[in-house]
Amino acid sequence: MLHSSRERDEIEPRHLHNHYQHNIAPMVFFPENYEIPSSSSNFTKFEKGDTKIRILTSPVLGWVYWTIEPNRPVRLAMDKKPVVQPVNAKLDENGRFRPRHFWLLKIWNYNTQQIEVCEITQKNIQGAIAAFSKESDYGHPNGYDIVINRVGEGYETKYQVMPKVPKEVSAEIKQADKEVEVNLNAVFTGDNPFEVSLVVEEKREIELN
Repeated sequence: MLHSSRERDEIEPRHLHNHYQHNIAPMVFFPENYEIPSSSSNFTKFEKGDTKIRILTSPVLGWVYWTIEPNRPVRLAMDKKPVVQPVNAKLDENGRFRPRHFWLLKIWNYNTQQIEVCEITQKNIQGAIAAFSKESDYGHPNGYDIVINRVGEGYETKYQVMPKVPKEVSAEIKQADKEVEVNLNAVFTGDNPFEVSLVVEEKREIELN
């Protein structure tokens, strides 16, 4: 098929453009094997599946409820359970004000490989760990690892708690426990247990110097 000189001028640049497109290597947007980093926190979150932990302290006990505005937890000591509903308190799915009993623990999280503060409000997890602690084969939970398995979402969430064979805590965990101080009672004043510990440590260094 014959083309006029004008038609050839219009066709050839498109042909050359396609030729160059096929021969230029595609630009790489991400490095190979790149993955978006997950957000980290020093507070334990029981993800779906297994979370393996080693409890390092006895629990700080108390009550917790959430406020509407701002959306935040209010934690009170065991002997401070609110009898009257606070004005700004959130209600449960049945429209009732029901503070939840919590345990607060310093733990080692094998999944995240770090020291964390773990808040446990789930009654079945509390009950299982309390039962292990009373058995002669297990005793205090700082003597063995615990695996908490989570399945489901929302109100359908279920947990299974499984103790591992008792064994000495590793040197790595002992060192991390020594290096990372936490003040669990800081939650009763709305403070961060890790940040309060840093302030205490700074004051201690100033006094020593």
